[in-house]
Amino acid sequence: MLSLSAAQAAIRTRITTCGTETVSLAEALYLVSAASVCCSRPIPHFSAAAMDGYALGPIKDGRYIIKAETAAGDTTCRFLRAGEAVRIMTGALLPSGTERVVPFELTKEDNNELSTGPLPRNKFIQPQGGELSRGRVIIRRGERVNTSHLIYLSADGQENIRVYKAPRAAFFCTGSELTTESRPPAGKRRNSNNLLLAALIRRAGAVPLDLGLAADTPEALRAALRRGIAADEQTILISTGGMGPGKYDLTKAIFKEMGGEVIFDHLSLRPGKGTLCGRLDNLLYFALPGPPMAVNTIFPLLVSPALRQAQGLKKAWPLKATAVLSTEIRIRKPEFTHLKGGVISYKGGRLMVREARTLEEAGVVMVIPARRRLLRVGQLVGVFSE
Repeated sequence: MLSLSAAQAAIRTRITTCGTETVSLAEALYLVSAASVCCSRPIPHFSAAAMDGYALGPIKDGRYIIKAETAAGDTTCRFLRAGEAVRIMTGALLPSGTERVVPFELTKEDNNELSTGPLPRNKFIQPQGGELSRGRVIIRRGERVNTSHLIYLSADGQENIRVYKAPRAAFFCTGSELTTESRPPAGKRRNSNNLLLAALIRRAGAVPLDLGLAADTPEALRAALRRGIAADEQTILISTGGMGPGKYDLTKAIFKEMGGEVIFDHLSLRPGKGTLCGRLDNLLYFALPGPPMAVNTIFPLLVSPALRQAQGLKKAWPLKATAVLSTEIRIRKPEFTHLKGGVISYKGGRLMVREARTLEEAGVVMVIPARRRLLRVGQLVGVFSE
């Protein structure tokens, strides 16, 4: 049986990055940049007033004559001589010769003359290139496009950006007990893994493709796997259920019968012991446990990072940190490493974690080492965060 770190390493070496495409900035949010982009000119590309007030030329006798007024958007190039001033609004182009900008409330105007007290130079001036200098990297290859990137790419005059294509993930859920009925009869369960998988796939930046349900029969499982192989452009195939030791747990057997190559099929984890990763017709395939909470726990550690790596993200794999337990945890079967959803907080500058309650979203996954029956308050525990 593989450890979690060994399973992650096995997956990491088998991911192929998706191709690239050029998209408009309007379509680029949360996609991954396929090339670094640098500023082609300073941002802002002109010096501007940072406050409503007066732009002052070189000082002369402590008084200034107001020569004109300029507002944001005015492209008139003005020049200030000694003792001259211009009324100016926030964001407006500074006249040449401006030494300082002074807010209205710090001045006294009388009959078109202006007097001020002592003022430092360059105060209330937004200099050319004050935000980003020419040649500064706006976004690096392998970074996910965020709203700040969009602001500065647009300010630099960019219209489009080269990105990695978002990977597609096709999935099906196995189990003769599953149904799409909203009020199933006793003995049947409404399938929730389809909604869960679609949400987790989208959160990882990929595009989900629901292939439906598959009953616990060889014929149904073969048909579902064939649908996955035939689905257009998907990068990864995922299924849930059918991975236990029971009579009707047939997923692994049918996968191997159809020529699937097993990368691993046993992990020293709970949940996730029976998780399978393999290749089928050159397609990376994950067969996950059936219980939704198990899927919700194992997916962020194995499948999400695979999808992020496929879309070219440099920091694709979850980061591991150490946190202090704020509640006691008891383990019933300590022979395995246990994974538990956790909620983090900060107390006295320390990272704290506790087990997530029912209906509470887990922000991290706690990793409880094997052979630990009891973890007390104050003990350290490893946590993974996406």
